[in-house]
Amino acid sequence: MLVAIISGLMTLLWVVFSGIRAPAYISIFKDILMVVSIVMGGVAALNLMDVPQPYLEHLVSSVVQPSYLSGSQDLFIVSTILLQGVGFCVAPQAVAFVFTARSEDTLRKNQIIMPFYMLMFPFLYLMSMYALRTHMALSSPNDVFMAVVSNTLSPGAQGLVAGGCVLSALVILSGICLTIGPLVSRNVLHASSGEWQSRGAKIVMAVYLMLSIVSLSFLSKYIIVLNNIYYFGISQTFPAIMLVIFRKKMPASLVGTGLVGGVLFSLLLYFFNIDTIGINPGFIGMIFNVSVLYFGSKLISRRSIYKSVQT
Repeated sequence: MLVAIISGLMTLLWVVFSGIRAPAYISIFKDILMVVSIVMGGVAALNLMDVPQPYLEHLVSSVVQPSYLSGSQDLFIVSTILLQGVGFCVAPQAVAFVFTARSEDTLRKNQIIMPFYMLMFPFLYLMSMYALRTHMALSSPNDVFMAVVSNTLSPGAQGLVAGGCVLSALVILSGICLTIGPLVSRNVLHASSGEWQSRGAKIVMAVYLMLSIVSLSFLSKYIIVLNNIYYFGISQTFPAIMLVIFRKKMPASLVGTGLVGGVLFSLLLYFFNIDTIGINPGFIGMIFNVSVLYFGSKLISRRSIYKSVQT
């Protein structure tokens, strides 16, 4: 708990005194450290593992005779990928870089190298396999990475990895803070002076970090549920953003109705365990959202035509 409080305080102070530029520059160093750390851990785990021939034969046989997923499992995987894909693309903290980038060319160059992040996953798999094969005693699956690093790397390398982890957490938290603060100050406090908007943004950042500390301390076992709820909500903004991008005029009340209805419908399906034949409840909620917008716009256009005919 004390570590979480100190981390939150460090993040708040860093954001307040450094602004948006420092996290942007430091994130480059963070990415390099993160990739190097994971590659080092994966290579070390592979070198220390004694993989017997029967295990390799088992892998080959499992490829030759795969276990097929059921139709509902396929539907869940595909619908979840689609839901979280659009949700990630419209999440405020994921698109903030668009508004702070120097130019379109800068954005394009950065996006080209993004697939290199996938380089990490084979090495993370190796580290997980090492933990399983050595029967490491872990209190939580979240401890696998640092536990494997502690068992496989030298003290100096362990310090490098730990520094990369701390820096990654600091950059990510600061990025979220820098997104949440302006969202509130510019939309909720837009009528206030610049000074009050700045104060409001800092207060919102502090509240967010406090909630994060509480969640880490008491709600960590519900992280999967919280992650599902997050995507149920954030993905419902996708239809509204598409309306803005394609410049389709729609009453705000109708857009709000679709958004709220999609969220509530998703939560209803999720918490009451209603059978959706495997489709992610959030995806069904987004379909409900789009349906409200489509049929609502048709109804409004018919009413306007009817009124024009009467007049």
